[in-house]
Amino acid sequence: MLESMYKFYWYVSLAKTSEKKIQELKNVRLRKIVDYAYNYVPFYRKLWKRSGISPKDIKSEEDLKKIPIIDKKVIRENYNSFISREYREFINQLNPQFIFSRQTSGSTGKPMKIYYDILTKAHLDAVYAHALTYAGYNPFKPLLYYWWSMRENKWYSKIFGYFKKIFVPIHWNELEQLKFMQKIKPEYIYYYPSQLFFIAKYILHHNIKLSFRPKLIITHAEILTETMRKTIEDAFDSPVHDEYGSNEFNRIAFECKYNEGYHVPEDVLIIEILNENDEEVNVNETGEVVITSLLNRAMPLIRYRQEDYAIKANGQKCEIVYPIKIKSVEGRKQHSLSKKVTQKALMELLVRICKDFWKCQLFFDEKMKAKLIVVPWKKSGYPNVKPLKRYFNDINVVFSKDVIKNKKTGKCILVEKVERL
Repeated sequence: MLESMYKFYWYVSLAKTSEKKIQELKNVRLRKIVDYAYNYVPFYRKLWKRSGISPKDIKSEEDLKKIPIIDKKVIRENYNSFISREYREFINQLNPQFIFSRQTSGSTGKPMKIYYDILTKAHLDAVYAHALTYAGYNPFKPLLYYWWSMRENKWYSKIFGYFKKIFVPIHWNELEQLKFMQKIKPEYIYYYPSQLFFIAKYILHHNIKLSFRPKLIITHAEILTETMRKTIEDAFDSPVHDEYGSNEFNRIAFECKYNEGYHVPEDVLIIEILNENDEEVNVNETGEVVITSLLNRAMPLIRYRQEDYAIKANGQKCEIVYPIKIKSVEGRKQHSLSKKVTQKALMELLVRICKDFWKCQLFFDEKMKAKLIVVPWKKSGYPNVKPLKRYFNDINVVFSKDVIKNKKTGKCILVEKVERL
């Protein structure tokens, strides 16, 4: 725990670090993790030998394209071969002094456990904390935290109020959550965008006067569209900043207080946004996200296809040393129709179509059949599905008392592709 706190303050010092220093550190760590993977991770050694690649061939980020891309399917089929020989014994023993694990949500298939060495976990915890402060969060103030795991606050949170979390149970409905907010009057909110969007619509529809005004709202874990952002900002009279992460890498990218795009912590990971030929897309083009972790030795992920779409930014800078590499996070490839009609694009269309309803959710299958679930107000009428007919052959509208959420995580995927309707 002290290690994580130390790492956080080390990351705070990055504000005084030059871009050149970050780039140098990135390439040094890239060379080290490639060398380590070759010598300690059976899968990479075998794959790279077969591909004629040596660690000496990878000197900088530009050389990454020489390395074959991997994905979840490859990892599942060769799972044990992705575990470092150095950490295998600790993993078998589940020794918390050396190993930490997270499980992917399974939104693109079966859940998969990812292992981190404990020093990498400390780094990633620090990046997560630093991303919050970049958005404007004061780490000595409580953070209202909507999350599926109701954990007890750490000792340093209890004693010093440092990153103290006030957890909101996922089984509470929107009215219970709003009542709780009115009671505790949070200054800082950390929430799933879909859930906060539903609460915001309820506030605006019923013209509810809040007893508080948050200084900052941070959304994460789901896709945030511009209509959702504006609705939340209007309801709470507070700025909204978004984060992009995954259980494989923790924080991948995040918006700062200026909201000009997503900063990528390049001393921790490298992001590529690639086209169908696995070549880097141009600025403002949509492509698939491929990520290389620069730190994790227990289970290195090098050129890992995240199965998400994103729009590439031009790498512009603000006062933060990390460059803006992502203009927009466009959602899962699995839940998109194409890279032009992404999950985010469909979500934006959906929430606009259903502006006169409280909640909405869209499911579709391979045959382009769709089911639109709407939760109406008393005088909602019937949704205009004409814009959806551009993409779907058959649309079944279902009036419901609520949308469908994941019972374990509390997430609500507003647009989701399913096997069959």
